Amino acid sequence: MKNYIYFIILIFIIFYIYCYYVFDNNFIIQQVNIEDFNFNLLYNKQPLVIYDKIVDKSKILSSWFKQNILSNNNVVYDKWNINNNKYLFIYAKQDSIILIDKPNINIQIPDNNNKIVSIKLYEYQCIILPFKCKYYIEKNNNIEIIGIHDYITYFLETLFFF
Repeated sequence: MKNYIYFIILIFIIFYIYCYYVFDNNFIIQQVNIEDFNFNLLYNKQPLVIYDKIVDKSKILSSWFKQNILSNNNVVYDKWNINNNKYLFIYAKQDSIILIDKPNINIQIPDNNNKIVSIKLYEYQCIILPFKCKYYIEKNNNIEIIGIHDYITYFLETLFFF
């Protein structure tokens, strides 16, 4: 009986992790200001641009993501990167252009069939990218990237060394 309960729990955990890898075929860039921000927007697994200027990003991060594991990510310029965090908070310290491709686990680098979106972030604006979203940042941009993990994505990163 005890093994049966462990098996059910294991199946539940595997199903829960599998849900992280289910992506919508539609690729929509959402935009919102700080006052209208709602966590349901993040659950859509679509990039979210916050078009208000955020001078103190730490205040936003500590209030919105206080239950999450935050880590500063190194910016890898001039290369396609994949977000292995639950969310990736990209903060522009100067006007910058970011290329984004929809989340997908099958293709590492966008191919010619993908519709890549170019986003211009103005100084002190940010974008929040979902899990497995691909992004490209040119070297001359002054960008700060903060990874936002929950326990599942932290476990996956630790286990599989993304």
